[in-house]
Amino acid sequence: AQVKITDLQFREAMNLAPDAMLLADETGQILFASRQVETLLGYRPADLLGQSIDFLLPDNLRSSHAAHRADYAVDPRTRSMGSGLELHARHQSGNNVPVEISLSPIPTAEGMVTCAAVRDISERSEAARLLVAARDAAGKALQSNSRFLAAASHDLRQPLQTMALLAHNLKRLVHEPAAKAPLDSLVNAVHSASQLLIKLLDISRLEAGGTVIDLGDHSIRTVLQPLYDDFRPMIAEKGLALRMDVEDARIHTDPTLLDQLIRNLMSNAVKFTAQGAIALRGVVSGQQLVVDVIDSGIGINANDLPNIFDDFYQVTRSGLDREGYGLGLGIVRRLANALGAELGVQSTVGIGTTFTVKVPLASAQGSPATNNVLETATERAPPIDEQPTASAATALRVLLVDDDAAVRDATNLLLELEGYTVLSATGLDDALKQCATSGGPDLVLSDYHLEKDVTGVHVLQQIRRLYGQEIPAIFVTGDTSQIELPRNDMTLTQLLRKPVEPDTLVRTIRATMAK
Repeated sequence: AQVKITDLQFREAMNLAPDAMLLADETGQILFASRQVETLLGYRPADLLGQSIDFLLPDNLRSSHAAHRADYAVDPRTRSMGSGLELHARHQSGNNVPVEISLSPIPTAEGMVTCAAVRDISERSEAARLLVAARDAAGKALQSNSRFLAAASHDLRQPLQTMALLAHNLKRLVHEPAAKAPLDSLVNAVHSASQLLIKLLDISRLEAGGTVIDLGDHSIRTVLQPLYDDFRPMIAEKGLALRMDVEDARIHTDPTLLDQLIRNLMSNAVKFTAQGAIALRGVVSGQQLVVDVIDSGIGINANDLPNIFDDFYQVTRSGLDREGYGLGLGIVRRLANALGAELGVQSTVGIGTTFTVKVPLASAQGSPATNNVLETATERAPPIDEQPTASAATALRVLLVDDDAAVRDATNLLLELEGYTVLSATGLDDALKQCATSGGPDLVLSDYHLEKDVTGVHVLQQIRRLYGQEIPAIFVTGDTSQIELPRNDMTLTQLLRKPVEPDTLVRTIRATMAK
């Protein structure tokens, strides 16, 4: 039998409620509709009496609603309808109105009645839509800017590479005492600009999602040994000791990104350590390898430690000029997030700082860990421009290949100042022609990307094939994307990123020639 609603006070209370109120029996038949229903959905309350509640649903939801009503009848309780879903009610005009619905069971002698409070959330939905649209637009703008910087990185790096080489060459060529100070300032200014650009481009690539994360199982030694070798000359120049003490463990990581992360920490340690030592340590702890970069530098105040991984944050050091732009550790934070690595830092002012990176171990570890300990002497090495150049009797031949004339000419002069015989070429065909005329090189120094689809790898392969020797090579690139050299025939090769410091380039050439 149909349930009768006769209580006048109950009806009036329902009509005074701010939400549209509906009562329906167990079959879904509408027994009562408040005056707010007409305001919300355009139907007169009297016209809805006896109709199925499904009548107020959008067309695409009507067929499935009977099952939902049956589920509610099994477990009748006060709750929101369709929690977490976007709900709509059908307006008399045919449009759908975004709504929020609360259900409450009312037991009666004739059976259960369900009370539905229906609230219009059109303004809230529109505000949420606008918020999402604004967030998406901001995200797209950020990615667009980051992609632009990443795409323009090659063109930005080229002139900085030229300036760094020319400034270094001028310092080597000009011996006027009055010129020393401004030339030193010029070299330092170019260095600062280069470092700032590198950090900005690294951040842009990470923010734009242009960094491909290639996780795999690797020996920690294969990651840290190149770091040790690269930083050893620089640290020796400062009269510092460098120590590496690493357990022979395998880790699950992207070795390229982990290398970049630790290089930033090592650079930071070298910058702020005037005496003592810098150490690389790797210790297995549970399911992680804990990598520490330890220095005996000036240390960091405890108040600064919570903020040092923020962009542009610079530690206040009494009596000292600011160095850098506060971006290096921001890059470290982004790289750690990309790798899922845990960062930590401990420091004591005047004693030194320890940065910690925790990376997961590979799923299967080999034999028990052993230590690999290396240490440099503390004897100070003279700067590159104070060291003797190669004599004519021992001069070696370098094939220099670069399609940018300014970079090529500046590099050519640097190599000649070092005492090398230079065969300068613009591309593959020119390189083969130079070698045919002057003979084979002892080293190939090439820009990675040359004309069209030709790379420095193609040049090296052709030269090696021509002379039947594994001629060593150094590739230099302004490309910020990950470049993997072919594994089969690329022995005795290295890849450097522009802008390359002239001192770094010279050290790399000398080390490569000595192998």
